[in-house]
Amino acid sequence: NAAGAAGNAGRGAAVAPNPQAACGERRSGATGPNGIYHDDTAETYVVVSGSGTLITGGTIVNGTRSASDNEVTTILNGPSCNGTMVGYSSRQIKEGDIIVIPEGVPHGFTTIPDHVTYLSVRPDLKKVLQHGYVNPALAKK
Repeated sequence: NAAGAAGNAGRGAAVAPNPQAACGERRSGATGPNGIYHDDTAETYVVVSGSGTLITGGTIVNGTRSASDNEVTTILNGPSCNGTMVGYSSRQIKEGDIIVIPEGVPHGFTTIPDHVTYLSVRPDLKKVLQHGYVNPALAKK
């Protein structure tokens, strides 16, 4: 599912492979946590419970573009680049924190001791996401 795929990318897990173009800088032997940036959408996280280490900034290296027909691209985040993060900043986040991640800024989590539950708000000012989408969990039956 789209939410799971996006969450996995942010937690350092690989997103399902796709034949999309490379993105970010190319560096052989680069190591670091996995992260993602979104070309056209910013995100705001409102941490509801739990805690973790959020990483932001720096550069994506050896990245892969999100597939244009993938749910992560069409419903959640718009066109994105997923890859190894280098040169990032780390910060501990916890319940009550509000974090704004501008478009084009690499981000992800390196440590989540137990869990982190957050509301993610993604304004679609550039109209890159599917119009009229309603998450099935919110749809009236």
